[in-house]
Amino acid sequence: MYKRSEFMKTSKEYRDNVMAGMRTNEIEGYVYTDEEKAIFKQVADGKMSIEQAKEHFMLEINAMKK
Repeated sequence: MYKRSEFMKTSKEYRDNVMAGMRTNEIEGYVYTDEEKAIFKQVADGKMSIEQAKEHFMLEINAMKK
Protein backbone atom coordinates (compact mmCIF):
# COMPACT_ATOMS: atom_id res chain seq x y z
CA MET A 1 0.00 0.00 0.00
CA TYR A 2 1.15 3.52 -0.70
CA LYS A 3 1.01 6.48 1.64
CA ARG A 4 -2.00 8.64 0.97
CA SER A 5 -2.04 12.41 1.21
CA GLU A 6 -2.57 13.82 4.69
CA PHE A 7 -5.90 15.39 3.81
CA MET A 8 -7.37 12.06 2.76
CA LYS A 9 -7.65 10.17 6.01
CA THR A 10 -9.34 6.96 4.91
CA SER A 11 -9.04 4.61 1.98
CA LYS A 12 -12.72 5.26 1.20
CA GLU A 13 -12.07 9.00 0.96
CA TYR A 14 -9.06 8.38 -1.27
CA ARG A 15 -11.01 6.02 -3.52
CA ASP A 16 -13.96 8.43 -3.68
CA ASN A 17 -11.65 11.29 -4.67
CA VAL A 18 -9.97 9.29 -7.44
CA MET A 19 -13.32 8.16 -8.81
CA ALA A 20 -14.74 11.71 -8.62
CA GLY A 21 -11.79 12.95 -10.66
CA MET A 22 -12.48 10.32 -13.28
CA ARG A 23 -16.17 11.19 -13.40
CA THR A 24 -15.32 14.88 -13.85
CA ASN A 25 -13.19 14.06 -16.89
CA GLU A 26 -15.95 11.84 -18.29
CA ILE A 27 -18.48 14.67 -17.90
CA GLU A 28 -16.10 16.84 -19.91
CA GLY A 29 -16.12 14.20 -22.66
CA TYR A 30 -13.08 12.03 -21.96
CA VAL A 31 -13.60 8.31 -22.57
CA TYR A 32 -11.26 6.08 -20.55
CA THR A 33 -9.88 2.89 -22.03
CA ASP A 34 -10.24 -0.33 -20.04
CA GLU A 35 -6.51 -0.17 -19.31
CA GLU A 36 -6.78 3.39 -17.95
CA LYS A 37 -9.73 2.40 -15.76
CA ALA A 38 -7.74 -0.55 -14.39
CA ILE A 39 -4.78 1.69 -13.56
CA PHE A 40 -6.94 4.28 -11.81
CA LYS A 41 -8.62 1.48 -9.86
CA GLN A 42 -5.20 0.33 -8.67
CA VAL A 43 -4.41 3.89 -7.59
CA ALA A 44 -7.78 4.21 -5.86
CA ASP A 45 -7.21 0.91 -4.05
CA GLY A 46 -3.74 1.98 -2.94
CA LYS A 47 -2.03 -0.75 -4.97
CA MET A 48 -0.21 1.71 -7.23
CA SER A 49 1.17 5.14 -6.45
CA ILE A 50 0.16 8.21 -8.42
CA GLU A 51 3.79 8.50 -9.51
CA GLN A 52 3.77 4.95 -10.90
CA ALA A 53 0.53 5.62 -12.78
CA LYS A 54 1.93 8.85 -14.18
CA GLU A 55 5.08 7.05 -15.32
CA HIS A 56 2.97 4.39 -17.04
CA PHE A 57 0.85 6.99 -18.83
CA MET A 58 3.92 8.97 -19.91
CA LEU A 59 5.46 5.82 -21.42
CA GLU A 60 2.22 5.22 -23.35
CA ILE A 61 2.13 8.83 -24.57
CA ASN A 62 5.76 8.71 -25.68
CA ALA A 63 5.14 5.42 -27.51
CA MET A 64 2.23 7.01 -29.42
CA LYS A 65 4.46 9.88 -30.54
CA LYS A 66 6.82 7.51 -32.38
